[in-house]
Amino acid sequence: MLKQILLLFLISLCIQKSFAQADADAVKLADEMYGYGDKKDALDVYLQAVSLNPKNARANFMAGRCYEETNEKDKSVKYLEKAYQLDPKISPDIHYLIGRGYHFGAQFDKAIQNFNLYKKDLSTSTASNKGDLIKKADKHIAECESGKIFYAKKATKELVNLGSVVNTEYEEYAPVISSDESIMIFTSRRQGTTGNKKDRDNEFFEDIYVSKKDKGGKWGVPQNIGTAVNTEFHDATNGLSHDGKELYIYRETHGGDIYKCIQTADGNWSKPERIEHINTKYEEASITFSSDGKTMIFSSDRPGGKGRLDLYFCKLDDKGVWSQPANLSETLNTQYDEDSPFLTENGKFLYFSSSGHNTMGGYDIFKSTLEGDKWGKPENMGYPINTVDDDIYYVESGDGVHGYYASVRNGGQGEKDIYKITNAVPVEELVKDTLVSKAEEVVKDSVKAEVTEAKAEVKEVKEEIKEEVKVAVAEPKTFKTITIKGRVFDGQSGEPVQASIDVLDEKGKVIKTITTSADGYYTFPLNEKKQRNYKLIVQTAGFVKKTISLSVKPSYEETETVQDLALSKYVAGKKYILRNIYFDFNEASITSQSEPELQRLFSMLQKSPNMKIEIDGHTDYVGTAEANKILSQKRAQAVVNYLIKKGISSERLKAVGYGKEHPLASNDDENEGRELNRRTEFKIL
Repeated sequence: MLKQILLLFLISLCIQKSFAQADADAVKLADEMYGYGDKKDALDVYLQAVSLNPKNARANFMAGRCYEETNEKDKSVKYLEKAYQLDPKISPDIHYLIGRGYHFGAQFDKAIQNFNLYKKDLSTSTASNKGDLIKKADKHIAECESGKIFYAKKATKELVNLGSVVNTEYEEYAPVISSDESIMIFTSRRQGTTGNKKDRDNEFFEDIYVSKKDKGGKWGVPQNIGTAVNTEFHDATNGLSHDGKELYIYRETHGGDIYKCIQTADGNWSKPERIEHINTKYEEASITFSSDGKTMIFSSDRPGGKGRLDLYFCKLDDKGVWSQPANLSETLNTQYDEDSPFLTENGKFLYFSSSGHNTMGGYDIFKSTLEGDKWGKPENMGYPINTVDDDIYYVESGDGVHGYYASVRNGGQGEKDIYKITNAVPVEELVKDTLVSKAEEVVKDSVKAEVTEAKAEVKEVKEEIKEEVKVAVAEPKTFKTITIKGRVFDGQSGEPVQASIDVLDEKGKVIKTITTSADGYYTFPLNEKKQRNYKLIVQTAGFVKKTISLSVKPSYEETETVQDLALSKYVAGKKYILRNIYFDFNEASITSQSEPELQRLFSMLQKSPNMKIEIDGHTDYVGTAEANKILSQKRAQAVVNYLIKKGISSERLKAVGYGKEHPLASNDDENEGRELNRRTEFKIL
């Protein structure tokens, strides 16, 4: 709704003022929104300002800056470079921002080039923090060098977005899972969180949600964990015991604290209790426990660490008393942030995220192996698990076959999405590693047994593991069906709407037409071997036609994509653009490409026999006002004639040509301005 209001505001400005004034006012409005922290909506307004005046340097600069601070960060380069061309002095850090844009797009050499230009700019700077700025640029250069290495390596992991059942257009992150992988609890800033309130960044406060696997192994629709745990403010997951009975959450009290919830006999969760032993007036962010519950590792920014967030640990003695927190390891902690630790069930591996070490940018996930009583040098998990943006909150199933974490990357549902990793190691290697672990347990439990008995148990375990591994990782990889499903409804009342849905392929060809059920539901399967882009065109009598884009990626697992579609009713007096009406140059003859759109308009009138409409023709500024008005009138009449020929009464139709009197955008740019102005509209009378 806010975006629609802003758009109407901008169009109003275009009509009432000159384009120059309109784009300046749009930038002023966007600056206010940006200042309040509402960067996503500010981006929309900056982009509108750019469309009004592509030569507005500040609009381009701020559009690029907003892209880098929201989603689709690599899109920033187009606008930042345009701003630099228009005004080389637009910002002292322009080369730094351009470098970051290329960095986010994994164009590492171009990023390094711009970071070096930024350092050159700093050489003549008198800024008091010049040394810190140069250090920051050098760190990004090192990240790019790491990125070049990791992106060039062959991927050994399979990565799958959990899809729109779990992920939404909002942020989802910090997943924790039970050892048997049947329950996942995670954090989301989706609409409808407890209190339905927004923070200063105009995003909803965090809430905790629970998803359970069905009998087919698919994650079910997430449910809010409830008001016993969630409040009207931030509540986020940050840990789960291996037995799934203790949930740990984060709240912003006392600078940031960790709380514990206990699962009750009825499956619900107790009221969160603050963990007094580790919480301080500083931030304690994430926590993990060993499977026996005797080792605790958590992140904190308390004084005495190597950086801001460091990893700390405590041990539980035989009397049930926790030791005082101690810094975990100089090998693991850096001058940057270390967060979201996760101890595997066997206690041999520690996963965590860091913005230090040899990260490619933002947080990367690292793995450390316990060597005796010390943690070994952390290993970057590499691409595609890690990218140039934040990759964080890694957890793993008890058998180690699947990992889950949150990542920011193109092609996702929102800003942060939850992904599943399949650890596709060779069967022999998995057998060997798991065999060693289980064999050690057998030997430990059979110290007093005969050696021959121990060998027999080891052999038996080996055969069991082989069978488990065959099931877990040796299944043939074939692409599975992707089911597209959803509900069509009235966006205002929420009532279901029966409608037809045309599915168009990348060439614009209708490959199938679906009619929803009476309660608005639809479903159709797709079988893809490579990524494809589709369009869904939804229409029914009395409602505005809706077109959405849908990107479908092949998957080795049966997946579902939920795409609910809200329609808006036609409003008398409001104008609607007919997007695909084409005429020969400087002529009023309709081309054959216009047939599908005209047919849809005819169907709408046919299904609404009492509806009367006005067809309005508009042109760009090329040519005289008189000639454009005549041409637009002829074109509007051509559409009316088409409808009359199809059987619509002339008494229901009116043609009006406005020429170039009502532009929607600047005519300065052939592609972005004039094309918008050359349009055909209809208005319900």
